[in-house]
Amino acid sequence: MKNTDFEPTPAIRPALAKGYEIGADGRLDADTPAREHEGRGYKVPNGAVYTTVEDLARFVAFELGEGPESVLPRKAWLENLSRVNSADGNLTSGYGIGFQVSRSGEFVSYGHGGSVAGYRAAALFDPVSKTGAIVLRNVGGRFDVSGLCRRALQEAVSARAGERGR
Repeated sequence: MKNTDFEPTPAIRPALAKGYEIGADGRLDADTPAREHEGRGYKVPNGAVYTTVEDLARFVAFELGEGPESVLPRKAWLENLSRVNSADGNLTSGYGIGFQVSRSGEFVSYGHGGSVAGYRAAALFDPVSKTGAIVLRNVGGRFDVSGLCRRALQEAVSARAGERGR
């Protein structure tokens, strides 16, 4: 992951889309996200990062067990998928090591969403079908990026299942 960092470095800046927040008046605001990114570093405890879709795809492939055995042995990967550290009472969501688990009906997705000022992202995957989905948005606000990503993943998994059935 060569284009991922905790702040917009000189290497990342040229490819960074302009970020926007939606003001209380409904207008787009690019100034607030720009100010937030200057000297940001580790000022937030949640580990938000700047990245590209290509780097996120590499990360999702790693989460799907496609990483080098020397970095994460397959046995450890499988064990991590079966461990959820916390969940709600209905077992519809929880957290594993490096991912969130979410159940919607019979469909279970793994992955994570995130944000920094002016940007929202979600990267989810289904380990059974070895399928992933990524949604990046350069506008903050209440838009459900994780929900869109989950629906896209469900559609992709369903399409792959249909292809296998032919």
